[in-house]
Amino acid sequence: MECGVEKRSSLKGRVRRYTKVSASLAGVGARAALCRSDDASKKQAELVAKAIGSLKGPLVKIAQFIACVPDIVPEAYSEELLKLQQNAPVMGARFVRRRMANELGEDWEKKFLNFEKEAFAGASLGQVHRAIGLDGKKLACKLQYPDMETVIDADLRQLKLILTLFEAYKRNIDTKELYKEISDRLYEEIDYIQEAKNIRLFKLLYKGKKYVHVPEVVERLSTDKLITITYLEGEKFADILKRTKKDRNQIAENIFRTWYTPFYENGILHADSHTGNYTAAKDNSINLLDFGCVRVFDAKTIEAVILLYKAVLANNRELAKEAYEKWGFSNISNEMIDVLNVWAKFVYAPFLEDKVCKIQDTNSTAYGKEVAAEVYKELRKFKNISIPREFVFIDRTTLGLGGAFMQLGAELNWHKLFNEVVAKFDVKTFAMRQNRLNRCCKRD
Repeated sequence: MECGVEKRSSLKGRVRRYTKVSASLAGVGARAALCRSDDASKKQAELVAKAIGSLKGPLVKIAQFIACVPDIVPEAYSEELLKLQQNAPVMGARFVRRRMANELGEDWEKKFLNFEKEAFAGASLGQVHRAIGLDGKKLACKLQYPDMETVIDADLRQLKLILTLFEAYKRNIDTKELYKEISDRLYEEIDYIQEAKNIRLFKLLYKGKKYVHVPEVVERLSTDKLITITYLEGEKFADILKRTKKDRNQIAENIFRTWYTPFYENGILHADSHTGNYTAAKDNSINLLDFGCVRVFDAKTIEAVILLYKAVLANNRELAKEAYEKWGFSNISNEMIDVLNVWAKFVYAPFLEDKVCKIQDTNSTAYGKEVAAEVYKELRKFKNISIPREFVFIDRTTLGLGGAFMQLGAELNWHKLFNEVVAKFDVKTFAMRQNRLNRCCKRD
């Protein structure tokens, strides 16, 4: 089993979940629409998104993942799935009492001064409750929904079906690595013991950095299905947008450093840049909240990302070929390089010129649908193209952050900021730093 999660999925549960999901999607003709050409109506796409959003479980995350990979679903569906939020209602007090007793014992309420049984936040895999510890500290308790292993198994079957339909329609695109990456990360997200390790890891990564805050794990109030952390005060993204332009610029810079400093310095990426996963404190520093989706990359991948930037900057095809090979592409021809470079120039556009500008001033729209779709269309002309699994989360994170920067209207010198962060990568000491972090945080 991937990511250290013991699989306790039941056949009966999988069948029940599979039937429920299939019925919901069949009710709006989702399967047929997903394998048709790009003539799917916006209205039908909205109905599919609504049906998925009404279901608890990882299907929402799966839908968001595949929507980030261009040309897997018709554009109308991609637009709706990217906006998707969990619409299913949170579980009530009866469920909470039963689940908390199961995790902390029948006397669980005595372990808090106060525990709000009504959740203040719901997600696809669990819900979050405010509480106050016996020491008076404000806490946030994330309680996992029951039998998530079974639900993930069933929902991944739906994903496999969608990808099979995609391969049959699009031809030549191999999605096996995409499927494996998504499934690995989903199983990791329900491993709260691993998430606690991730929190310890990020606390070490950000030690001494004033632009970001990481909560403390309250070990005595945490289990493999319940994780309790200190509550960080801050404003949600919608409220951040009301701040002054100066504040929004500072927040954008802090978000950039929060995500990319660990990536280039240690190969560690917080792989879910959704705006619901962080808040902003009064001083514009970032409170990072969710650590369920963390991806660790080797030095070769980080080197490839930097090398590709240098290739785009110098318009050097040979350097680009070397970068794509390190990235995971094989049998690369000059024609393929030219196609991939269209995507690369789009992604790196904000970092090419040494000037203050908005992200959108470089033609980097929120998701770059037109550019990415054209690239995938051209790639289909080559045989047996496999999407490197590293692409899924690096690209998803980049697009998510780009969308946030656009909403903030941030005007920064992205070139200077990017090069400053990239300079933290040192291939000679990279492995040594990763090993040290793994030992300190006991990351598997």
